[in-house]
Amino acid sequence: MLRYLQRRMPTEAADLLNDALLVAWQKRAQLPVDVTDARMWLFGVARNLLRNGVRTETRRSRLNETLRAELTATAAPPADDGAAIRDLIARLPPEIAEVITLVHWDGFSLADIARLQDVPSATVRGRYRRGKELLLSATHAASS
Repeated sequence: MLRYLQRRMPTEAADLLNDALLVAWQKRAQLPVDVTDARMWLFGVARNLLRNGVRTETRRSRLNETLRAELTATAAPPADDGAAIRDLIARLPPEIAEVITLVHWDGFSLADIARLQDVPSATVRGRYRRGKELLLSATHAASS
C-alpha cells in the first residue's frame, strides 16, 4: 500500500498510510473478514484519502497563487513621494516604527496594537507619540 501511495503522492505517502491504518483501526468492526476483501477495502480507504489529499493540494495551490498575486500587487509601494516617509519610518527605532506602520498602514487602533504586542496601552501610546514627534522633527529638518 505504501508503494501505491508513493506513486501517487510521494511526499505525503507516509502520512496517508498512517491515516489509512488509523481509519482501519477506527472502523475495524466494518473490516471484511476475508483477507482479499479486507485488502480491497483498505485500498479503497487509501484511494479516498488520496482523492481528499489531491483536493486539498489543489485548494492550497489555488490559495497560494491568489495570495502570491495579491502580495505582488500590494507589495510594491506606489511610485510617489511616500518613499521619503517610508525612509524616515525605517530610521525610527523598530518598536516605534512598528506602532506607526500598524496604525497608518494597517489600520490598527492603539488598543489593538497593545493587545497584539502584549504590552500596556500606555506603552503603545507613548511609542506612537514619540514616533510622531520624531517624524515631525525629521520632516522639519529635511525641509529646512
